[in-house]
Amino acid sequence: LFQDSSPQRRQGAAAASADEIENPQQEGIRVLDFAAARAAELQHLESQLGLVSSGFVHGLQRLPRRMRRRAASHNPRRLPLRLRRSTFNEAQALMAKQKLRRQQKKRLKRLFRRRNRTRLGKERPDWLATHLWHAKRFHMVTKWGYRLAERPTDKVLRPCLRAAARGALLHDASYLHPCLLSGPASSLANILARLLDPDEAARLRSRLLSDRQFSMNLTVHRVDSYPLNCLGPVRLDGLATGTCWLWCHPLFSSQLTVELETAVRSDGESESSANRVAVDWQRDQFCCYRLFGPAVEDIMDKFLTQPPDGWCPR
Repeated sequence: LFQDSSPQRRQGAAAASADEIENPQQEGIRVLDFAAARAAELQHLESQLGLVSSGFVHGLQRLPRRMRRRAASHNPRRLPLRLRRSTFNEAQALMAKQKLRRQQKKRLKRLFRRRNRTRLGKERPDWLATHLWHAKRFHMVTKWGYRLAERPTDKVLRPCLRAAARGALLHDASYLHPCLLSGPASSLANILARLLDPDEAARLRSRLLSDRQFSMNLTVHRVDSYPLNCLGPVRLDGLATGTCWLWCHPLFSSQLTVELETAVRSDGESESSANRVAVDWQRDQFCCYRLFGPAVEDIMDKFLTQPPDGWCPR
């Protein structure tokens, strides 16, 4: 294609376009001029229909700039009556949307944590009865399947030492696993003797046969393996009714369960069913608190009172 670039042709085209601009045709209209001439009518129509232009989204933006205040977003009653309801509805919708988002995030976090626990084979550690009290004052750690207090958040070592020397300290030992051993005293002595030092076994036998309440700190081993294969220390509380409470640390409670079952099984083969020893583990069924210090007796005297005459429990 070839274009004619002669000066005469270019001057003629420019003159024709100028004539069209100055003298438009009668059957056509200019959009900008038409809208400017009827701006008042369009504004009145918009106000009657209740429409909001694209530049104004919220109810506060419908006000003039001189009437806008930051506090108006917190107190809808400061707005004019015609804008209060719409602004309140917008705020409620926004709050509901944010609440839904928070719930969705929490749900996703729970699912993620649950999936990780299932994948790793871990469960939530158990809480002691005093967990909330300790959690506000101590650094908590997870040990042996429990949330335990490790060290205080405040520097209270001196008051603790003063209380231990003059008053009393309370320790929550509910993480210990209690085991109820019931049976004849001779059978109990024979079974426990296979797990203990011979000297400790002799002292334990004499106390079991005395039919008195007692308490002993013992060190248990695997069956018939003393002095090797030590499991750990335990506390034995004997009752006069032929039963004993064995308090074991959760670190080796599963191993002690196996050893007790082995000793009871081998002893039950030679004994009759009436003389067999029953082993009943009652984990997480009791709260165990220990008091230390010289003022323990005074505290217990104030805490425990003798019931009046004629009183009986219901």
